[in-house]
Amino acid sequence: MSAISNSLFSPPLPSLLVVRPSKPRCSADGPTLEGRDVVLRCTSSEGTNPLQYTWEKTSDNKLLPASAVLDPVGGTMNVRNASTSSSGTYRCTAKNHVGMEECILQLGITPPPNTAGIIAGAIIAVLLALIIIAIILFCCCRARNRKKYEKEISYEIRYGQRIITPSILCRIPQMHFIEQTLVHTASN
Repeated sequence: MSAISNSLFSPPLPSLLVVRPSKPRCSADGPTLEGRDVVLRCTSSEGTNPLQYTWEKTSDNKLLPASAVLDPVGGTMNVRNASTSSSGTYRCTAKNHVGMEECILQLGITPPPNTAGIIAGAIIAVLLALIIIAIILFCCCRARNRKKYEKEISYEIRYGQRIITPSILCRIPQMHFIEQTLVHTASN
């Protein structure tokens, strides 16, 4: 009975259960633009430590980019100054003493947008808008000045029954003709 009572009150033995890594999750952090740094992440949510992560490229020339910096404990691969040749399929393997699991990541590095073209287009659009505004303002000012001028010269010359307006004066080439017309009208 003493053997049974000792086993009931003895401290529990440490667990020696070792768990294989769960299927890792692969992702890419940061913009996948040419010339930028891209961080590939591989994380396994379960598994007994120490977990070791390895990255390999499975497409094209199967060589990791020369600028890649690996962290086997953290599961990251930092691709500095990524180029289009860094594009391809990558495999991350998480392993410990019991087993291993892997995930696949498709990485596509794209060229950056043509910022010079975007800036040039914006400048041209602003200049066109300014030209259109200037033309509209010019036309409005010209129309306003024309109305003002027409008001100032819209007087009429009345002599007898005939009315001579400035538009008639513009059509008559010589001034003495007007005088003769005025005199002739007055005598009738």
